[in-house]
Amino acid sequence: MNARMLKSFIDNPQEWQVISSPLGRALESTKIICETIDYDFSKVKIDTRLSEVAVGSWAGLTINEIEASWPNNMENTDIYI
Repeated sequence: MNARMLKSFIDNPQEWQVISSPLGRALESTKIICETIDYDFSKVKIDTRLSEVAVGSWAGLTINEIEASWPNNMENTDIYI
């Protein structure tokens, strides 16, 4: 359903660049979207930066919780908040 809604917002999907994670479930979703919006799946750019990473003890924590437990660990980083 979301792919059909997306199609209603895209005038010409061939003017767009579709980028996907290399993970199997992401590629499957990308294929569904491409089929729905009539986009050539072979033109999809696979970006390995979109792969999941393990964050160990930080898994499931908010930035505030991480900063409280590891107060100096986030200094001078380019974290996404």
